[in-house]
Amino acid sequence: MIHDEEVFASEKVTCVGQIIAAVVGINQAVAQRAAKLVKIQYEEIEPIIITFQDALKHNSFYEGWTREIVNGDVEKGFEEADHILEGDMYLGGQEHFYLETQASIALPKNEDGEMELFCSTQNPTEVQLLTSHVLGVHQNKIAVRVKRMGGGFGGKETAAMRLAGPVAVAAQK
Repeated sequence: MIHDEEVFASEKVTCVGQIIAAVVGINQAVAQRAAKLVKIQYEEIEPIIITFQDALKHNSFYEGWTREIVNGDVEKGFEEADHILEGDMYLGGQEHFYLETQASIALPKNEDGEMELFCSTQNPTEVQLLTSHVLGVHQNKIAVRVKRMGGGFGGKETAAMRLAGPVAVAAQK
């Protein structure tokens, strides 16, 4: 995985659900009242790129992500082929649906920057590494505990930091 996400979007929000802030209160009622005071204004970002065809049309690609599998001589294969079929094919694939929501609790341990996180993740080491980076402390100051979890299907592998990061920042503050 690449580490290219901000904990809180600072300049541009590119998808629904992207975290832009955290509201923290002394209890749930105070936090909910404070959250209702937050006003956000969005503007449309053009072009809107949703499909592969949109990306091709607008020449929108991730830089540095070129992946090639090279095996054999393609040109020679075409020259020697008895038949060549050409056309377009669209599969309409979809992402699987994760069965479990993300959850995280962060407990500051002392003034030395130590933090204990209870997190629903398949990758506690990654949460530990990224939390230490976000909080600006050494990795050995962060302990990540995972109790149990069901049906992760990979969403618990990489998405845990979207919640663990803001929760850890709030706990540190």
